Amino acid sequence: MTAVATTGLAPRGRKLPQLLGIWSLGYLLLVLGPAWRVVRHFTSELAGNGGDAWQNLWNMEWVAYALQHGQNPYVTNWLHHPHGTTLLFHTLSPANALLAWPLAALMGQPAAYNAVFLFAFVAAGSCMALLAFELGTGAWPAFVGGAIFTLSPYHFAHSMGHLNLTAMQWVPLFLWCVVRFFRAPSYRRGLSMGAVLALVTFTDLYYLWFAGVMATVIAVAEAWQQRAALLRAHVFKTFAAGVLVFLVSGGVLLGAVLWSYPTAGLVTAHQASMWGADMMAYLVPNWISAWQAPFAVWQARWGGNQAENSQYLGYVAMTLAGFGWLRPSGVRPWRYLTLFGIGVLLSLGPVLHWGGQAITWMPMPYRAVEGLLPILKLSGAPTRWCFVAVTALPVLAAFGVRALLTQVGARRWGPVSQRAGVAVAVLGLVVAEFWPRSIETRATTQPGFITVLAQDPRAGAVYDQGGAGLALFHQLGHRRPLIGGYISRETEAARGFVAQTPVLQALRGERLLASAYVSDAAAALGLRFVIVPRAAGQAKRLAEQGLLLWERGGGYELWEIPWPPQALP
Repeated sequence: MTAVATTGLAPRGRKLPQLLGIWSLGYLLLVLGPAWRVVRHFTSELAGNGGDAWQNLWNMEWVAYALQHGQNPYVTNWLHHPHGTTLLFHTLSPANALLAWPLAALMGQPAAYNAVFLFAFVAAGSCMALLAFELGTGAWPAFVGGAIFTLSPYHFAHSMGHLNLTAMQWVPLFLWCVVRFFRAPSYRRGLSMGAVLALVTFTDLYYLWFAGVMATVIAVAEAWQQRAALLRAHVFKTFAAGVLVFLVSGGVLLGAVLWSYPTAGLVTAHQASMWGADMMAYLVPNWISAWQAPFAVWQARWGGNQAENSQYLGYVAMTLAGFGWLRPSGVRPWRYLTLFGIGVLLSLGPVLHWGGQAITWMPMPYRAVEGLLPILKLSGAPTRWCFVAVTALPVLAAFGVRALLTQVGARRWGPVSQRAGVAVAVLGLVVAEFWPRSIETRATTQPGFITVLAQDPRAGAVYDQGGAGLALFHQLGHRRPLIGGYISRETEAARGFVAQTPVLQALRGERLLASAYVSDAAAALGLRFVIVPRAAGQAKRLAEQGLLLWERGGGYELWEIPWPPQALP
């Protein structure tokens, strides 16, 4: 901390806990603008635009249920009835669920979800500011760096549904632990490093890979620079203590994933060649930006989807990073420039794209990395490696703000220092450039037919053919097992069962079966209810196969499959 204080950029008398409080309040105020709907409907609507937001809400409810009933949360019988399914490869994010659990007991859902959501924005900025401050930028530059991180288009784009990726705060906190450990190794710092890495692991496995790459670059650089000082038994012991903490927590999940992957028979979610970042996306405001309209024609050419095309870095942030590099007020942050380059290069995937056009003659490093780590093929979305660049850029920009404020000097404009005035002006430019469209919300009132279904005393699973995420939301109302079910990575066996089982094919309208066969087959599966979107001719088809219409509402219909007398309880 002494090195920071001598720059004159840290407020005198401010201790780190006070700075964290000030930073957190600042980030909360910044995020309240785009999150006004979340605040207004805090107890009645869910942050996000549905889809994967429903899945993340389901995650919270399932983890709480499993732990309350002494079950392994990574295996569920709520989905893919009658066999159940593993959730090892699903974005379960139990760290978010554990944060929400006590809040849900106090406030209910969706308030608990929304609290975790807003916390992610405040904590992401504060943890990045903490990292930048530790690296010697000073308080104002650190705050600007944190704002660049938490207000980034990447953050807001994923906030519309990916709460697991929205909760990106633990990665800079882990890097802070890594930096502090190598500066002064101790058991407390080693244990903290392992514990925070476990938090990263239980939030999202993508972030574990990214944090591992970033920590490796930082650790190798530190070890080389301090190789004489670090070659001591005390360093190895304290580092081993941190490794042990991780191995008995997050390491258990990582080990289970690596052990199970070769035989899991998982369906690949994306094709890597089509889900790499388009190089243009780093330079053009994307769909989440309030200024995206003039660039919509270009955005339409990119592959993937809107949430994944969120690489825009901002010209203010890149200019600050460039200024800090050209006019350093200390040692240049080579490590973070290296990480920035790694993030950009790997996010481009195996084939370089510019404006939607593939440039096939240029070899890309992602292919080699994927060959070394075959488990990356499970993702198929190299675009998410942009997070490494999104994490490195705020550090580089914070050094740029530091260099800028050093040039300004310590003069005052009346009661306000010139440094504070310039820092606020720079912050204003960052906020203006990154200003997003308002965060959407979705009402959490269940349709009437779900209430009817929940009150029926008879056992029986549900085949919900509505939207994938919406089926999970419906399940939170009726609490019955689902045939199929939306998870991040399903197995070939589970997908094949849903696709090839004759009675399920009939219920989807792919074939017509006799009512007696449908009744017997459904009873054998324990399937009693079907939820379908209303469509022309559908009622006649289901009735011909012996189903009974129960309720209609919200564009959906609830049907019952009568079981044969011998199958009734």
